Amino acid sequence: MPRLVRPSGRVVVAAAGAAALVLALPSAAYASHHPKPKQHKTFAAHGLVLRHTSSSVTLLASTTRTGKHSRHNTPVTVALPSRHTAAGRALAKRLAKTHTGDGITVVGTSTSGRVTAKNFAVKPAPFHVYAGRITAINDALITVAKGPQSSDDAREGHRGHFTIDSSEAAVSLDGQSVDSALDLSVGDTVLALGSSVDDVVVATSVFGISLDIDVLTGRVTAVNDPLITVDAHDRRGPGGDREHALSMQDGDGSDDGDGGDGGDDGDGGDDGDSNGVVVSLDSAAVIVDGTSNATVSSITPGSRVLALGTDNGDGTFAASLAFVFTHGCNSRNHGDGGQGEDGDG
Repeated sequence: MPRLVRPSGRVVVAAAGAAALVLALPSAAYASHHPKPKQHKTFAAHGLVLRHTSSSVTLLASTTRTGKHSRHNTPVTVALPSRHTAAGRALAKRLAKTHTGDGITVVGTSTSGRVTAKNFAVKPAPFHVYAGRITAINDALITVAKGPQSSDDAREGHRGHFTIDSSEAAVSLDGQSVDSALDLSVGDTVLALGSSVDDVVVATSVFGISLDIDVLTGRVTAVNDPLITVDAHDRRGPGGDREHALSMQDGDGSDDGDGGDGGDDGDGGDDGDSNGVVVSLDSAAVIVDGTSNATVSSITPGSRVLALGTDNGDGTFAASLAFVFTHGCNSRNHGDGGQGEDGDG
């Protein structure tokens, strides 16, 4: 009669291990073909429209926030939802009415580096001239340190930096047209005509100046072609209000250009007098309300002005380039954006 032999402990353990391995194989194979679900992070950005297609928008964001992480002054492209959805169709219609330089706020999600909008809001952005000295150039992006007279717009502070996108701008250096911002140099003075929010600027025109030059800002009090009189102490805008006042001083940054620094409205202490500075535009390139090659006759008392040229030290100023605003301009209303200017005079 055959004898039954009880398997040893080692055989039992080995068999159990083999069975466990076989049972584990399908789970491992399943896991390899079914990775963990992608993480969706909340996304929000605020800035200016650079360009858009029918399905995406690229903006120069003053601030972006992805999850818990923030970035500043950087371009970002945001996709729209599928046009097969009601939200996608609605946002596509809104995007079609958007202009380069408009202010935009976007909320959405970021998945593996791809950003998709859930919603966005767009409105025209203020259009001014912005001035400073170049500290860095990265392709079409120019970083500019603000100076004592950083803009015709007094709400601009005098400290910090602008980030200027010049990808669609006409760029010149010392009055001569150049191919791009890469033809400019760190240390050059630069003036950018364009729309802005929170220190990011989408420029229509960029004027680089390699030589030392004087800057005058103020409010026009009289026009006698080819001369204008500028009150460099008057901080009011073209409508006479201080909300659109001019930034004239380097200050301590506490007023941040809001016109409420108390007590520099023509109290002396500068080289200008109560009659203002007489500015000659006889040899100047003049841009009025963003329109190139404008005439002095189109300037009206109360206009804001930022002029470059030579301060003669006797109450007169010989301008080579002048930006004048007779009324408020924005990203949808700014003439030709200075792109037709034919030189610096």
